[in-house]
Amino acid sequence: MQRTAIITDAWEPQVNGIVRTYQNLIKELEKKEETIEVLHPKSMCYNGGEPLPEWVMVKLPFYREVEFIVNPWIYKKLINSYAFLGYKIHIATEGPLGLYAKYLLDKAKHPYTTAYHTKFPEFFESYTGFSSKLLYKYYKWFHSKSKCVMVPTEYTQELLLNKGFKNVKVWSRGVNHKLFNPKYRKPWGHGYVLCVARASKEKNIDEFCQLQHPNKVFIGDGPYLEELKQKYPFVNFLGQLDGVDLARYYASADALVYPSKTDSFGLVMLESMACGTPVLAYDIDGPKEIIEENINGCIVESEYGYNLNSKIEQIVSVKRDSTEFSAKKWTWEASALDFLSNMK
Repeated sequence: MQRTAIITDAWEPQVNGIVRTYQNLIKELEKKEETIEVLHPKSMCYNGGEPLPEWVMVKLPFYREVEFIVNPWIYKKLINSYAFLGYKIHIATEGPLGLYAKYLLDKAKHPYTTAYHTKFPEFFESYTGFSSKLLYKYYKWFHSKSKCVMVPTEYTQELLLNKGFKNVKVWSRGVNHKLFNPKYRKPWGHGYVLCVARASKEKNIDEFCQLQHPNKVFIGDGPYLEELKQKYPFVNFLGQLDGVDLARYYASADALVYPSKTDSFGLVMLESMACGTPVLAYDIDGPKEIIEENINGCIVESEYGYNLNSKIEQIVSVKRDSTEFSAKKWTWEASALDFLSNMK
């Protein structure tokens, strides 16, 4: 039986696409009787029966929900043990813990895979003003010895290859069809459009709130939420929801609006489509990979100066049956098979 260690800076209680992706992946891998261990910054580990020194965390000043470990070396023996015992090792993130794992594994000449989940260089540039080119140099170096850099879409694969990255392969994403499906649909009398996202400025939530549609519902939490509530008191802000509660809002919406212009992928789009609810989004990597025009959603081409309002009437007329059917091919089982293939 193959043993795999996933090393990640992002884990619970964070609620984001990276964490949810690995949670769903692990469930599928365990069904296949794979042995999976997750090493994250707040792992409770022991050395000879004694607890390891306390981890020390620091919050990002512009992303307060995300904490990074300051002393990743407390996991030195554990990471070296993974290598010695022949674990297949996957480094999920480029933060301090991922960086320290890379250092130890490179030193031990132990092979590993990595993942590139989101356009953090562009995100960092939008917050700090520093050129994304500088951060891409770090990312290129970080992934340079990875035997496979896993990315969510073919568009992201092409982006990294054009920047000189090597061994870049697509690792598809999935959706839980048992949870996200049309059975929870209970339409409102006047209908509403929905946005599910982290409440932060880089997600372009303001444009969703300004759409020419009278009924708007926003689900999510984050540092920008209170300001959004003050600016747009007519929007129904529900905070963070998950499970059946979230599925009900997906299924009952007329459309999901995905206003981001920077995200490389969005699991929320697949979850919405699985519920039969079409998606309106800009022509960025993730949506272009998923959305089929007038089949399961609508794409807005921002380079021509159009905004989401240009298709707000069109999106609500997209057929729900074709939308749901289009999501059938996106499964976590297929995602797990991609992951295992890339790990070989």
